[in-house]
Amino acid sequence: MGKIGDAPCFQCNERQFGCHGKCEKYLSFRKERDKQNDERTKRLEILYGKKVIFSKSKRERIERRR
Repeated sequence: MGKIGDAPCFQCNERQFGCHGKCEKYLSFRKERDKQNDERTKRLEILYGKKVIFSKSKRERIERRR
């Protein structure tokens, strides 16, 4: 996780402007990545608490996704 080469669009021959919204490979990749990020966020919140880790705006974005 975390490397540019992990994304399916890296060196994709079919890549075009704005294709992230309709590419099935990217959408499934993004869904899995969001799941991993949410799990990591929950672990960090348990260890350190919400307010210590994230700014108010970042916490609000996280809450909207849930």
